[in-house]
Amino acid sequence: LADYARAEELFGRALEVAEKSRGPNHSEVGCVLDGLGGLLVEQGKAEAAIPLLARAWEIMEKAQGAENRETAGAILKLADAYRSLGRLEQAKPLYEKALAILAKAVGPEHPDRATGLHGFGTFLLASGDYEGARNALSQALAIREKILGPDGKEVSETHQRLAAAQWGLGNLQAALQEALH
Repeated sequence: LADYARAEELFGRALEVAEKSRGPNHSEVGCVLDGLGGLLVEQGKAEAAIPLLARAWEIMEKAQGAENRETAGAILKLADAYRSLGRLEQAKPLYEKALAILAKAVGPEHPDRATGLHGFGTFLLASGDYEGARNALSQALAIREKILGPDGKEVSETHQRLAAAQWGLGNLQAALQEALH
């Protein structure tokens, strides 16, 4: 069972130490902010996470560069926070930006790109773009199956989201086939 309160406390302490020892704009500070923001989103506290994730993005971009994998990861977490709040118009350009960065930074078949595509596909499901969701999730699934094999947890999660996209498109047989994976 996750002890979120303890995790938040530890992230807070890590943030203090990183800021004091490395300075407020060091990439280590960005990583801690990114982790804390992700933890808050996971707990349903996305509103509180947004300023932390925006600061993490800013720090990572300055410290690592705009076309860096860690920068893209911070952008994806911020997009996920906006999506979880239903602020889809703010999430979409962030997903698109992060995916473009990842395609350049890590290549088309990297696990980070699969994670980004999965998040974008989930966003597209929430916005009712089932065709777009099917395309993004199919790409994520191909990458994940190649890397993890057919039985990985992330593979199963992507099959479930893909089933929802197929259902939304009216492809009931395909939806059932995906759901049974």
